[in-house]
Amino acid sequence: MAQSKPRTNRLRTKPTTQPEEASRSKKGWSMPSFRLKWDKARWAFIFGMLCLLAGMFLFIAFISHLIHGPQDQSLLQAGGDIPTAELAAQSENVNGYWGARLAAFFMQNWIGIGALFLPPFLLLSGLRLAFKLQVYPLGRYFLFMVFTGLWLSLALGYLAAQFSGWSGLSFYSGFFGFALATDLLQLIGFGTPLLLLGSAGLFVALFYGLIGRASLKTEAAMEEDAEDRVEAAADPLALAPKDMDEAAPRHPFYHEEETEAFEEEEEDAEQAFSADADASQQ
Repeated sequence: MAQSKPRTNRLRTKPTTQPEEASRSKKGWSMPSFRLKWDKARWAFIFGMLCLLAGMFLFIAFISHLIHGPQDQSLLQAGGDIPTAELAAQSENVNGYWGARLAAFFMQNWIGIGALFLPPFLLLSGLRLAFKLQVYPLGRYFLFMVFTGLWLSLALGYLAAQFSGWSGLSFYSGFFGFALATDLLQLIGFGTPLLLLGSAGLFVALFYGLIGRASLKTEAAMEEDAEDRVEAAADPLALAPKDMDEAAPRHPFYHEEETEAFEEEEEDAEQAFSADADASQQ
């Protein structure tokens, strides 16, 4: 007799999917993230645009300073007694109060019109950083900007300090150029213009590669001349023109008389050979 097993009350329960659905619903309604990836390209673009804006701002301010500089200078000197809002309203600079201050700082206090080389450097840097566009090598232009700006400031300062009739050039040389030229006149006197001319010539020769280019041309010409001499010594007729009627330049080792004599000997030899052949046939 088979033993009967007691029945147990087993409730079949279905697996609940509420947590999964809740999690899915939460994921579906999550807020989008606005996090930006600040990589090198983004930083380069931002700094490039800032350089472009700064270059355009300074260029306009410098040009306006050359026209309205004396009027703005009187306002800036009395800036402690006048409120800033009133100074901004009375400023003649196109870029307003801050344009007048920046132009006075770079051009009046420092290197004068040599500061005009600074905005193009900022523009070139901005194009290189923001758009990967290289109009001119930055390192090369930086050297040109530094030397030319300082040289112009010093040259104009020397003219303003040496000649009383040209004292107005101190506005274009800046305080730095005028003070440096005055010190050099006291130290080396007439050697100041010699220093200016010598430094300008040396810079032009080195910057444009005139010295190295001339030496390279001389070496190349010597090598070509040596090769021509070796070829001419090996075969004097190698460089002669194939067609004698052509108006081609003659090589210095090529002699027309010797060539004509050689051709006459060849013709005589051919005639003698043909005569011998006819005699043997007869």
